[in-house]
Amino acid sequence: MRALLRAWLLLAASVPALAQDEGDRPYAEGRVTAVEPAAAAPGGAVVAKVEVAIPEGYHIYPFAPTRAGLPTTVEAKSGPVTAGKGVKEPAPRKFGTDPDSYEAHVGTVVFEIPLTVAAEASPGDAEFTLVLTYMMCTEETCLAQAELEVNGRVRVAKGAAAPDGVLFEPDIVYGRGGDEDLRLDLSRPKDAKKPLPAIVVIHGGGWQAGDRKAHDNLTWLFAQRGYASATVQYRLAPKYRWPAQVEDVKCAVRFLRANAEKYGLDGKHIGVVGFSAGAHLALMLGTVDDPALEGKGGWEKESSKVQAAVSFFGPTDLLAKDLPEQSLGILKEFLGGTQEEKSDAYRAASPLAHVSAGDAPVLMFQGTKDPLIPTGQATVMDEALRKAGVKSRCDILDGAGHGWKDPELTRTLDATYEFFDAELKPAK
Repeated sequence: MRALLRAWLLLAASVPALAQDEGDRPYAEGRVTAVEPAAAAPGGAVVAKVEVAIPEGYHIYPFAPTRAGLPTTVEAKSGPVTAGKGVKEPAPRKFGTDPDSYEAHVGTVVFEIPLTVAAEASPGDAEFTLVLTYMMCTEETCLAQAELEVNGRVRVAKGAAAPDGVLFEPDIVYGRGGDEDLRLDLSRPKDAKKPLPAIVVIHGGGWQAGDRKAHDNLTWLFAQRGYASATVQYRLAPKYRWPAQVEDVKCAVRFLRANAEKYGLDGKHIGVVGFSAGAHLALMLGTVDDPALEGKGGWEKESSKVQAAVSFFGPTDLLAKDLPEQSLGILKEFLGGTQEEKSDAYRAASPLAHVSAGDAPVLMFQGTKDPLIPTGQATVMDEALRKAGVKSRCDILDGAGHGWKDPELTRTLDATYEFFDAELKPAK
């Protein structure tokens, strides 16, 4: 391994010359074998399965950085998709048993790469190109970094229309985040006779991916139950790191309060529901009182506090020692360092650290087989809220992972509706 690293240091200083002189050097070959599902609406998610054949005698590194520190990466070169984090890959082979051992892929491997279809994508068949950047090595030396392009096809479905009786207003600018406008999509019943309680919906994606439009349909469901509901954009890591994301969702709440009369809202009754990273932000809205985290996106005179918060499999304690390696990698991108390097930021970004009397009532859903979020993230938060005198309910789903389907999906959504009805609709 030491020889490999020495070769890498030498290579780094001479890549241009090597690239010119390699001639018939071997390269990895690849292809997209499937896109699942084959069709997705604008803003929806698919997974591209990419098969990569590595020449005999060589290996390439996994997507997650290993001891060798040389990850394989992927990005979308063309087409209406963006490549997300959290690539699923087979277990790599371990080379050596000493402290300098490392892991790498050999032979033919299949990577499952998450993709998000652009919100503005036009309906129909669309081609895309992904670029994998990798380094191919033997146990003694490495070749220059190379790129592998693979092509795939996804069918962009026609976006669903809001149901009858729902007034849907997309792309409302609610504030500024850094150098860009921030937008939300707002739904509410057309025949409302009085100000409506509001629910903010926050998408997931590891704070690095995802699109608010994936939850437009959920805002329609809330509108059909007598709520105004907004699914909101927020700035994404790693371009924008903590605390940009919580600043943005706080700004969205302030916008709704400031414009309550314009949109027919009850600014005294605002709830929030989020999924995964969005659930983390929802819990931050329910607990944080720190003026330093309000940001400067706009509407500074309004409060960003919510009156109810629902978390679907969201992290609560980012300093926990039992977080999986994949989650720690996502957090590193979000917060700009490891738990040891950025302990103050990890603490400040943990909803658990902000729990106090007077916080919003909370409902949490968490699966026992979630590969990213240990069950204790929900139970510890529930215990802390109850100890502080805050109304809390923790629903643990036996055998569920990071998300679930029917019949549990319908059951948990029904429980969410009931929770918001109890907390946000004033007594008659």
